[in-house]
Amino acid sequence: SDIKHMVYATRLGLWGSANPLYPTFDSFQGAMTKRGVGAMEMLALEMKRKGIFLARTLSWDGAEFHTLEVKLNMEQIARYDGAVRWWFNVKDQMDAALDLMQISAPKITWRTYWSAHQRFFREMCICAKIDEVTQQAMKYLENGDHAIVI
Repeated sequence: SDIKHMVYATRLGLWGSANPLYPTFDSFQGAMTKRGVGAMEMLALEMKRKGIFLARTLSWDGAEFHTLEVKLNMEQIARYDGAVRWWFNVKDQMDAALDLMQISAPKITWRTYWSAHQRFFREMCICAKIDEVTQQAMKYLENGDHAIVI
């Protein structure tokens, strides 16, 4: 989504008199745009945590929430460790290329790198949970309950 679609939502208190860091929507929009996709994802999570980001099509009345901690198996740990090494290698290679060309990277270069890094590991963590979450959801369904995965 695009941050400009939030301009109508002054009541959220993200800018204006309720938030001295961002006196106007333009200052808020500029800060979010400057920080990239990672900032937008963090904003969505924070809004969800505060209860100011809601899905209008669902009612949570009577719902119970459970946080499921998933233990990684050895194969998942090896994949994660391999991914960490790969991302470190990419960063080292980028640094080496910049040194070779004797230039400093524009800020957008590292912002893009870290944004991609964050999204990659977020997705990797989600994928690691799929089997366990599916098993738990199936147990709820077998008991006549409903399972919503967020």
